[in-house]
Amino acid sequence: MWMTVTSLQEPGRTFSTLKQSCTLKQSCKSASNYVTWDPPTGSLVLIISTTTPHTRLPCPNISTVSDMLKDFGLEDCASVKTPMVPGLHLERLATPLSPEEIKFMKDKPYLHAIGKLTWMANGTSPDIAYAAGVLVHFNCAGKAQWTAVKHLLHYIKGTLNYKLHYGPCPHPAAFASFSDADFAGDIDSAKSTTGFVLLMGGGAVSWSSKLQSCIAHSTTEAEFCYRTSFTTYFLDLTNV
Repeated sequence: MWMTVTSLQEPGRTFSTLKQSCTLKQSCKSASNYVTWDPPTGSLVLIISTTTPHTRLPCPNISTVSDMLKDFGLEDCASVKTPMVPGLHLERLATPLSPEEIKFMKDKPYLHAIGKLTWMANGTSPDIAYAAGVLVHFNCAGKAQWTAVKHLLHYIKGTLNYKLHYGPCPHPAAFASFSDADFAGDIDSAKSTTGFVLLMGGGAVSWSSKLQSCIAHSTTEAEFCYRTSFTTYFLDLTNV
């Protein structure tokens, strides 16, 4: 049995659909929730299987990701350990690309790659949410941005077997959450980045990594901004 839970455009962020999944889980206590993606329709599908309550079932997307790597000729590439080079800061180009960079980027499908990486980050891979969130801001990309995209694809190659697992969780609350923010991490706008992940059933059900809407003038203000926005979102979820 299956049901559509939410759209890829708002992964795990629709309160009514989360309420549907919670209600369905209560009515199927002897079943395990198997969550998977349906790429053609862009929907998250919740499958109820008849396995034991203690089974943790993955969210597989290996074939889809392998096809994506083949599109960019990286199916046999070496893997790296991080989604982005530590300490890397990419700037939006203040001047037009040089003739050399224009020639270099002429056959590079940057926006095509960003679309696929954003789909993956929103749908099944919270570990690349920050890297994809940074790269999506560059409509006019140069060699540095394309190198960062390739680095992320190399990371994905090494994490094909990473999966989201859902099952019984010893946490006393319905949700477990983790959140944090940097300070003025975006060089161009001086905005801070807020990130959070929300766990239910031992697995991530909602996550985000994006720039704050205002410019924080101190680390305290950056922390206050992210705690306020996340707390509001979390309190809404408690009413589901």
